[in-house]
Amino acid sequence: MGQDESIPKENEKLAFSEGSANIYMPAEYTENEIFYNPVQQFNRDLTCAVIQAYRNSIKDDISIFEAFAASGLRSIRYAKEVSGVKKIIANDLDQAAVEIIKRNILINKVSNLVTASQGDAREKMLENENQFQVLDLDPYSTAAPFLEGVVKAATDGALLCITSTDGRTLCGVQPDVAY
Repeated sequence: MGQDESIPKENEKLAFSEGSANIYMPAEYTENEIFYNPVQQFNRDLTCAVIQAYRNSIKDDISIFEAFAASGLRSIRYAKEVSGVKKIIANDLDQAAVEIIKRNILINKVSNLVTASQGDAREKMLENENQFQVLDLDPYSTAAPFLEGVVKAATDGALLCITSTDGRTLCGVQPDVAY
């Protein structure tokens, strides 16, 4: 009989806890090697509440795509805190991040709902046309290059959760950097 995969390994440490999620990473990682912005916790709390309200309003189970999952925190929180979810794709371009997402999915016991995916967010959304009722887009810069993919991957009436910490590109102060 093998080791219980939901138990953190000796070489894994708790990086942070938020909501119902506990996020682990390899012990050799420093705090800055996996992206986490504690200032945005309210944003993530609010997003969980909004997704739940949306799901309750449509009365059907929902599929969620998280384009830039990093540690998998948002996807894990959605799986644990939002009822009526049938599947969640936690995507990241970085293979090391995807390995961390996979471990966190197992540790948080949400493998029945969350699948890790590695690849370019635009390509993944374009490949999954009309598949998701909720799309979570929180890029490291402007969201503009990803909007076509979001629209393609969204079902009719979908909820788009777009966070942009670089508000200047959205507000037109430097509109040329949005392209």
